[in-house]
Amino acid sequence: MVQPTQPTKDIAGTRNEIHGRCHCGEITFDAEVDPGAVNTRHCTDCQTPSGSAFRVNIPAPAEHFVLLSGTPETYAKTAESCNKRLHVFCGTCATPIYACAVDNRRAMVCGRTITQRALFSRRRQSWRRSALRWVDSLAAVPASEKGATSQYRAPASLRAPPPYRV
Repeated sequence: MVQPTQPTKDIAGTRNEIHGRCHCGEITFDAEVDPGAVNTRHCTDCQTPSGSAFRVNIPAPAEHFVLLSGTPETYAKTAESCNKRLHVFCGTCATPIYACAVDNRRAMVCGRTITQRALFSRRRQSWRRSALRWVDSLAAVPASEKGATSQYRAPASLRAPPPYRV
């Protein structure tokens, strides 16, 4: 097994061994993937479970996906594409692990679960018609290296009221 930060190769069209885990660490897996197949999906079916404006995933054929620990939970949902999709997630921390067609177990591994996610470049986008308007201008938004900036203060209407004193 390779170390989590060491890809076996970084050439599009080859297979890389990846390692992944859910947020709490109960579910762990290894897979072999094509680094050139990373996809950013903007569909609403991906926005909702990701909790973000999009979901990054990478396909792993069933024969190249090995569950190492844990027993994931599943549910099936008919996607916007009208395809029935099986969603696999950690029952403890609710991290999505992968999704696949009910009749084809090729796993679309969620990018956020991959230990080496910083080594992969997004190569394509899909379902752009569902992309949120602000996605393309995100790089222009002020940012900080760690945590929230001290310059931002939520409007009074959004701040929590002070706790009641007895």
